[in-house]
Amino acid sequence: MNTVSFYATEDANVFKAYSVGYSDLPAVMVLKDGKQKMYTAHDFKDTESNEKTLFDWIEKEQYPLVSKLNPSNYQSILEGKKPVVLNIINAQDTVSQTRFHKAAIAWDRSSQGDGAIFAEMDHAMWGQYVRDKFNVEHNNVPKIVIYNTATSEYFDKDVKGVELSSENPEGIYLILENLDRLRGSSALAVHEKVFNSVQSGFHAVGKHWFISIILFSVLGSYLYKHSSNHRPKKAYILPSHND
Repeated sequence: MNTVSFYATEDANVFKAYSVGYSDLPAVMVLKDGKQKMYTAHDFKDTESNEKTLFDWIEKEQYPLVSKLNPSNYQSILEGKKPVVLNIINAQDTVSQTRFHKAAIAWDRSSQGDGAIFAEMDHAMWGQYVRDKFNVEHNNVPKIVIYNTATSEYFDKDVKGVELSSENPEGIYLILENLDRLRGSSALAVHEKVFNSVQSGFHAVGKHWFISIILFSVLGSYLYKHSSNHRPKKAYILPSHND
């Protein structure tokens, strides 16, 4: 969890600034987007259950409303468990950023607000990456891509085939709400696709090992008989000698 900075304090001025009373201590809060969010549980006993509950809460709350992808956080976001809505822009495009933030706010307020991460990618920094992974060419037009990290698939069009845009956030939300039923374009490179296919094959063999053994036995028997039938016949007549 290298995207979060952790601080501990006993400063009474900090408690006052964030309206934390002494009766609330110990307390854990996340500060993001100019707001504070308190951890509601107060059981901090050193148990595996408490540790998992706190870790899950931090993982859920660690990202701001819109993350800016950089070398320190891109891996945890793009290789994480949640789908990612990417706004690929030029850094000076404040109009697109404002629209994207509004779309993120509306999604955050919905009942499924914690089900996706909204993030911005500066085309100047990530141009080669987005071209290779999402087939996004460099131009001045902002590009919205929804990346399903679970399947390594991406979407750049809505269910009607129209390009995704922060000007039409409903198209983005509809993809997110139906992500498990939609098929996108693969974001994998050729060698990654081959590796996944081989890995899936081995997994299938391991899962159905008894059936696999039978199939391999039948195949082996067939190949043996086939090779035996087509093997050159030996001459059984002894060579004669003339005295």
